[in-house]
Amino acid sequence: MHASTIPEVIAHLQQIVADEAAAQSRLALFPALYCELTQRLAAGLAAGEFREPERIEQVGARFANRYFDALTAYRNGDEPTRSWAVSFEQARSGRLLTIQDLLLGINAHINLDLAIATAEIGGDRVADLHADFLHVNVLLEDLFDRTQNTLAALSPLLDILDRLGRDGDEWLGNFVLKKARDVAWENAVMLAGLGGAPRAAWVYMLDVSASRLGHMIASPSYLVRKAIELIRETEEQDVKVIVAALARVAD
Repeated sequence: MHASTIPEVIAHLQQIVADEAAAQSRLALFPALYCELTQRLAAGLAAGEFREPERIEQVGARFANRYFDALTAYRNGDEPTRSWAVSFEQARSGRLLTIQDLLLGINAHINLDLAIATAEIGGDRVADLHADFLHVNVLLEDLFDRTQNTLAALSPLLDILDRLGRDGDEWLGNFVLKKARDVAWENAVMLAGLGGAPRAAWVYMLDVSASRLGHMIASPSYLVRKAIELIRETEEQDVKVIVAALARVAD
Protein backbone atom coordinates (compact mmCIF):
# COMPACT_ATOMS: atom_id res chain seq x y z
CA MET A 1 0.00 0.00 0.00
CA HIS A 2 1.24 3.43 -0.90
CA ALA A 3 -0.62 6.73 -1.13
CA SER A 4 0.39 9.96 -2.83
CA THR A 5 -2.86 11.87 -2.27
CA ILE A 6 -5.50 12.13 0.44
CA PRO A 7 -8.13 10.35 -1.69
CA GLU A 8 -5.69 7.44 -2.05
CA VAL A 9 -5.18 7.42 1.74
CA ILE A 10 -8.94 7.22 2.25
CA ALA A 11 -9.29 4.39 -0.29
CA HIS A 12 -6.55 2.35 1.40
CA LEU A 13 -8.04 2.92 4.86
CA GLN A 14 -11.48 1.85 3.68
CA GLN A 15 -10.01 -1.34 2.22
CA ILE A 16 -8.17 -2.14 5.44
CA VAL A 17 -11.33 -1.61 7.46
CA ALA A 18 -13.35 -3.81 5.12
CA ASP A 19 -10.79 -6.63 5.16
CA GLU A 20 -10.25 -6.64 8.92
CA ALA A 21 -13.91 -6.17 9.85
CA ALA A 22 -14.88 -9.10 7.62
CA ALA A 23 -12.56 -11.24 9.75
CA GLN A 24 -13.91 -9.71 13.00
CA SER A 25 -10.41 -8.38 13.62
CA ARG A 26 -10.03 -5.43 15.95
CA LEU A 27 -7.29 -4.18 13.64
CA ALA A 28 -10.24 -2.56 11.85
CA LEU A 29 -10.95 -0.13 14.71
CA PHE A 30 -8.11 2.38 14.45
CA PRO A 31 -8.27 2.75 10.64
CA ALA A 32 -12.03 3.25 10.88
CA LEU A 33 -11.49 6.30 13.08
CA TYR A 34 -8.46 7.39 11.07
CA CYS A 35 -10.56 7.33 7.92
CA GLU A 36 -13.08 9.72 9.49
CA LEU A 37 -10.33 12.20 10.34
CA THR A 38 -8.83 11.91 6.87
CA GLN A 39 -12.20 12.58 5.25
CA ARG A 40 -12.54 15.71 7.42
CA LEU A 41 -9.04 16.73 6.36
CA ALA A 42 -10.04 16.24 2.70
CA ALA A 43 -13.08 18.46 3.23
CA GLY A 44 -10.90 21.12 4.85
CA LEU A 45 -8.46 21.04 1.96
CA ALA A 46 -11.30 21.40 -0.54
CA ALA A 47 -12.77 24.30 1.45
CA GLY A 48 -9.48 26.20 1.54
CA GLU A 49 -8.97 25.93 5.30
CA PHE A 50 -5.19 25.54 5.04
CA ARG A 51 -2.45 28.01 4.19
CA GLU A 52 -0.21 25.39 2.57
CA PRO A 53 -2.70 22.85 1.16
CA GLU A 54 -0.28 21.07 -1.16
CA ARG A 55 2.27 20.42 1.54
CA ILE A 56 -0.40 19.49 4.09
CA GLU A 57 -1.65 16.87 1.63
CA GLN A 58 1.92 15.63 1.25
CA VAL A 59 2.28 15.40 5.04
CA GLY A 60 -1.03 13.56 5.23
CA ALA A 61 0.06 11.02 2.63
CA ARG A 62 3.54 10.54 4.14
CA PHE A 63 1.95 10.20 7.58
CA ALA A 64 -0.49 7.53 6.37
CA ASN A 65 2.21 5.62 4.51
CA ARG A 66 4.08 5.06 7.77
CA TYR A 67 0.96 3.36 9.15
CA PHE A 68 0.47 1.38 5.93
CA ASP A 69 4.11 0.24 5.99
CA ALA A 70 3.85 -0.82 9.64
CA LEU A 71 0.63 -2.77 9.04
CA THR A 72 2.01 -4.45 5.93
CA ALA A 73 5.10 -5.52 7.84
CA TYR A 74 2.97 -6.93 10.65
CA ARG A 75 0.67 -8.79 8.27
CA ASN A 76 3.70 -10.30 6.53
CA GLY A 77 5.22 -11.51 9.78
CA ASP A 78 7.95 -8.88 9.75
CA GLU A 79 8.70 -6.44 12.57
CA PRO A 80 7.04 -3.03 12.47
CA THR A 81 8.23 -0.20 14.71
CA ARG A 82 8.01 -0.97 18.43
CA SER A 83 5.07 1.34 19.07
CA TRP A 84 3.03 -0.12 16.21
CA ALA A 85 3.91 -3.65 17.33
CA VAL A 86 2.30 -2.91 20.71
CA SER A 87 -0.84 -1.57 19.01
CA PHE A 88 -1.21 -4.46 16.57
CA GLU A 89 -0.49 -7.20 19.10
CA GLN A 90 -2.96 -5.81 21.60
CA ALA A 91 -5.63 -5.45 18.91
CA ARG A 92 -5.08 -9.07 17.93
CA SER A 93 -5.41 -10.15 21.56
CA GLY A 94 -8.99 -8.87 21.70
CA ARG A 95 -8.72 -8.25 25.43
CA LEU A 96 -8.88 -4.45 25.52
CA LEU A 97 -11.66 -1.90 25.46
CA THR A 98 -12.35 -0.14 22.18
CA ILE A 99 -11.01 3.11 23.63
CA GLN A 100 -7.73 1.36 24.46
CA ASP A 101 -7.36 -0.06 20.95
CA LEU A 102 -7.99 3.39 19.50
CA LEU A 103 -5.58 5.10 21.88
CA LEU A 104 -2.86 2.59 21.05
CA GLY A 105 -3.16 3.42 17.36
CA ILE A 106 -3.28 7.15 18.06
CA ASN A 107 -0.25 6.84 20.32
CA ALA A 108 1.94 5.14 17.71
CA HIS A 109 0.80 7.39 14.90
CA ILE A 110 1.11 10.72 16.69
CA ASN A 111 4.01 10.10 19.07
CA LEU A 112 6.18 8.55 16.36
CA ASP A 113 4.91 8.94 12.81
CA LEU A 114 3.63 12.51 12.88
CA ALA A 115 6.93 14.14 13.78
CA ILE A 116 8.77 12.12 11.15
CA ALA A 117 6.29 12.85 8.34
CA THR A 118 6.10 16.55 9.20
CA ALA A 119 9.88 16.89 9.31
CA GLU A 120 10.34 15.03 6.01
CA ILE A 121 7.89 17.27 4.15
CA GLY A 122 8.64 20.44 6.08
CA GLY A 123 12.42 20.33 5.72
CA ASP A 124 14.06 23.70 6.27
CA ARG A 125 10.63 25.34 5.87
CA VAL A 126 8.94 23.28 8.55
CA ALA A 127 8.01 26.42 10.53
CA ASP A 128 5.72 27.46 7.67
CA LEU A 129 3.50 24.46 8.45
CA HIS A 130 2.86 25.39 12.08
CA ALA A 131 -0.44 27.25 11.57
CA ASP A 132 -1.86 24.38 9.52
CA PHE A 133 -0.55 21.87 12.04
CA LEU A 134 -2.47 23.70 14.77
CA HIS A 135 -5.61 23.69 12.63
CA VAL A 136 -5.43 19.92 12.34
CA ASN A 137 -5.28 19.86 16.16
CA VAL A 138 -8.69 21.55 16.24
CA LEU A 139 -10.12 18.99 13.82
CA LEU A 140 -8.66 16.14 15.83
CA GLU A 141 -9.94 17.35 19.17
CA ASP A 142 -13.44 17.83 17.75
CA LEU A 143 -13.37 14.33 16.27
CA PHE A 144 -12.19 12.80 19.52
CA ASP A 145 -14.95 14.53 21.48
CA ARG A 146 -17.46 13.01 19.06
CA THR A 147 -15.72 9.64 19.33
CA GLN A 148 -16.09 9.64 23.11
CA ASN A 149 -19.85 10.12 22.70
CA THR A 150 -19.97 7.27 20.18
CA LEU A 151 -18.02 4.95 22.46
CA ALA A 152 -20.27 5.81 25.40
CA ALA A 153 -23.21 4.44 23.39
CA LEU A 154 -21.28 1.22 22.70
CA SER A 155 -19.98 0.87 26.24
CA PRO A 156 -22.60 1.67 28.92
CA LEU A 157 -20.11 1.60 31.81
CA LEU A 158 -17.33 3.60 30.14
CA ASP A 159 -17.98 6.61 32.33
CA ILE A 160 -16.36 4.66 35.18
CA LEU A 161 -13.00 5.56 33.65
CA ASP A 162 -13.93 9.24 33.72
CA ARG A 163 -14.75 8.98 37.40
CA LEU A 164 -11.41 7.29 38.06
CA GLY A 165 -9.73 10.04 36.07
CA ARG A 166 -11.07 12.68 38.41
CA ASP A 167 -9.44 10.74 41.22
CA GLY A 168 -6.02 11.25 39.67
CA ASP A 169 -5.68 8.65 36.91
CA GLU A 170 -6.03 10.68 33.71
CA TRP A 171 -6.58 7.56 31.64
CA LEU A 172 -3.80 8.79 29.37
CA GLY A 173 -6.21 9.94 26.66
CA ASN A 174 -5.57 13.59 27.40
CA PHE A 175 -1.82 13.14 26.96
CA VAL A 176 -2.01 10.86 23.95
CA LEU A 177 -4.27 13.16 22.00
CA LYS A 178 -3.94 16.76 23.17
CA LYS A 179 -0.44 17.10 24.57
CA ALA A 180 1.16 14.62 22.22
CA ARG A 181 0.61 16.74 19.10
CA ASP A 182 2.42 19.64 20.75
CA VAL A 183 5.32 17.31 21.52
CA ALA A 184 5.14 15.92 17.96
CA TRP A 185 5.57 19.42 16.58
CA GLU A 186 8.63 20.03 18.76
CA ASN A 187 10.10 16.73 17.59
CA ALA A 188 9.32 17.57 13.95
CA VAL A 189 11.27 20.80 14.26
CA MET A 190 14.15 18.91 15.86
CA LEU A 191 14.18 16.16 13.22
CA ALA A 192 14.03 18.69 10.39
CA GLY A 193 17.41 19.96 11.53
CA LEU A 194 19.04 16.57 11.96
CA GLY A 195 20.52 14.04 9.58
CA GLY A 196 22.40 10.76 9.59
CA ALA A 197 23.11 9.05 12.90
CA PRO A 198 21.71 11.83 15.14
CA ARG A 199 18.40 11.69 13.29
CA ALA A 200 18.24 7.89 13.49
CA ALA A 201 18.96 8.05 17.22
CA TRP A 202 16.17 10.59 17.75
CA VAL A 203 13.68 8.44 15.82
CA TYR A 204 14.73 5.41 17.87
CA MET A 205 14.13 7.38 21.08
CA LEU A 206 10.67 8.44 19.89
CA ASP A 207 9.73 4.85 19.07
CA VAL A 208 10.92 3.51 22.42
CA SER A 209 9.07 6.28 24.28
CA ALA A 210 5.84 5.67 22.34
CA SER A 211 6.07 1.91 22.89
CA ARG A 212 6.42 2.44 26.63
CA LEU A 213 3.35 4.65 26.65
CA GLY A 214 1.56 1.99 24.62
CA HIS A 215 2.29 -0.59 27.31
CA MET A 216 0.89 1.84 29.90
CA ILE A 217 -2.32 2.21 27.89
CA ALA A 218 -2.65 -1.55 27.54
CA SER A 219 -1.76 -2.27 31.18
CA PRO A 220 -2.73 0.71 33.34
CA SER A 221 -2.89 0.83 37.12
CA TYR A 222 -4.46 -2.04 39.09
CA LEU A 223 -7.63 -0.08 39.86
CA VAL A 224 -8.13 0.87 36.22
CA ARG A 225 -7.50 -2.71 35.07
CA LYS A 226 -10.24 -3.95 37.40
CA ALA A 227 -12.59 -1.30 36.07
CA ILE A 228 -11.77 -2.35 32.50
CA GLU A 229 -12.68 -5.96 33.28
CA LEU A 230 -16.09 -4.79 34.51
CA ILE A 231 -16.66 -2.37 31.64
CA ARG A 232 -15.77 -4.92 28.97
CA GLU A 233 -18.53 -7.27 30.12
CA THR A 234 -21.16 -4.83 28.83
CA GLU A 235 -19.25 -3.32 25.90
CA GLU A 236 -20.18 -4.08 22.29
CA GLN A 237 -17.78 -6.70 20.89
CA ASP A 238 -19.00 -7.09 17.30
CA VAL A 239 -16.30 -5.41 15.20
CA LYS A 240 -18.69 -4.64 12.36
CA VAL A 241 -21.05 -2.83 14.74
CA ILE A 242 -18.20 -0.81 16.25
CA VAL A 243 -16.82 0.10 12.82
CA ALA A 244 -20.24 1.20 11.64
CA ALA A 245 -20.58 3.45 14.69
CA LEU A 246 -17.11 4.95 14.18
CA ALA A 247 -18.00 5.62 10.54
CA ARG A 248 -20.70 8.01 11.77
CA VAL A 249 -18.45 9.96 14.14
CA ALA A 250 -17.96 12.91 11.79
CA ASP A 251 -21.63 13.12 10.74
